[in-house]
Amino acid sequence: MEASILDAYASILSIPPVFDEALAINYGTSAEFNIAHDKIEATHLFEQLRLCGVIVREQGLCWKVEESFRNEFLRRIQRDSRLDYMNAVRVFLEYSNVGFSAKMRRVLGESAAEITSRIMRLELNDTSEDFNALVEIVQEGARRGRGADARCTINLLGKLPHHPDRERQENFFEALWLWRRHDRKGARDHLECVLAHPNQDLASAISAHLLAVIDIEQGKEHLAISLLERSLSDLEFIDHERGRALVLTTLGRAQREIATRCQAQAGTDPNKRIGHLNEAAEFFSAAHSSFDEAALVAGKLNEWSSYSKAQLELAVSYEREGKLDKAIQIVEEARQRTPSTDRDLIVRGLTQLGSLYRKRNKYAAAASILDEALRFTEGDQPNFEIAKLLNVLASAERKQGNLAEARHHAESSVQLGRRLGNSRHTAHALSNLAAIVVDDAVSEADLDFAIACLDESQGVLRGLNDVRGLHMIAETRGRVQRKRGDLEKSRPDTSTRRKPV
Repeated sequence: MEASILDAYASILSIPPVFDEALAINYGTSAEFNIAHDKIEATHLFEQLRLCGVIVREQGLCWKVEESFRNEFLRRIQRDSRLDYMNAVRVFLEYSNVGFSAKMRRVLGESAAEITSRIMRLELNDTSEDFNALVEIVQEGARRGRGADARCTINLLGKLPHHPDRERQENFFEALWLWRRHDRKGARDHLECVLAHPNQDLASAISAHLLAVIDIEQGKEHLAISLLERSLSDLEFIDHERGRALVLTTLGRAQREIATRCQAQAGTDPNKRIGHLNEAAEFFSAAHSSFDEAALVAGKLNEWSSYSKAQLELAVSYEREGKLDKAIQIVEEARQRTPSTDRDLIVRGLTQLGSLYRKRNKYAAAASILDEALRFTEGDQPNFEIAKLLNVLASAERKQGNLAEARHHAESSVQLGRRLGNSRHTAHALSNLAAIVVDDAVSEADLDFAIACLDESQGVLRGLNDVRGLHMIAETRGRVQRKRGDLEKSRPDTSTRRKPV
């Protein structure tokens, strides 16, 4: 009889990842489980499990069912006694709210403890609100650099019994995990599985948004806009304003890229010039509206990082339209709102401002601003903002005639782009490196290297339908041909002269 009681007790104790002795005794004496008559008997059973090695000490603060036993006990109670299982989940949640949570955080860590509690609530209540709250926790962890929270969530969900939405939930967190590891292709497969269901929740909104980001990276902005509209609809349905600010900013980016492409096509197709320019103006106007709305929403929420990001993207739109002074004004205003703790955004604003000053031919001011941005990145982990800064810095140094420094920074930008797996940035950095090499070329080998950079860049940008980038490559190819001619003319005449008869 005691063996079956011990099995039942171990099954109950396998439900929480860790527990203290008080929770274990609480489980043992609860009338809902009929394990022990009183605390003395429950304590005896607890000691028996300890002596058998079924339960083990965890960091001197808690206990847990030893992992090789736990999986079997957990599967058994989930399969054979659903009522006991759900009651045990409820008791754990009630107990964790009255003091045990501090111990659990110390043993599991803050994020794992929070995720554990939220998953238990999801299991007990099975509401979209609980699932959205779990998604929020994991997303907040990602924003703070804790990409492993998604993997922790996947592992914990995998221990729960079957549920109609379980596969969709696991697909979503698997996608987040792969996204953090820069595996866009793998993430896409899982995101599409999430959207195959009709659910309107935070997971569907985020999945549509991330798929749109992939489409924008691949130059498929029209497809992206449809996904972004779906994401905005889901966010409106669940009343998630912070998410709307983010997605509206991405929508503005997609609209701006279409406008930029139309603008470039106007310069290459004289017969349709007016039509392309009108379409460009229409999409630039739509982009401005999206960025303005994003900034308005973020400002109301006092989300100043999101506000500044929307404003910096708006400045890019004005820059593309040739309105440099307006763009500079917006960047300056955005920088005033950027939180001092958001180092990446500070670097981004400085990089953008330095680039604008360079285009206004204010090279000394641009160099000073970009040097300030570079100082901000000291000690930082390599990221896209640093890669972009290095590329802009290379362009500024090229304009000032500092070609050795320009080449060094351009090469660093290319290497960092490759390391981060950002093909669009790498292509732009290669194009910039080629332009610098052509300026400094003293041999055919230099020009051959420039052409190799341009060939690789063109292959990527053609796939992304980046008309603006392809136009810059064509200009550099023309300069290569002219440089070859100059080198040919500068060579001494080594032809054999005929000796006089």
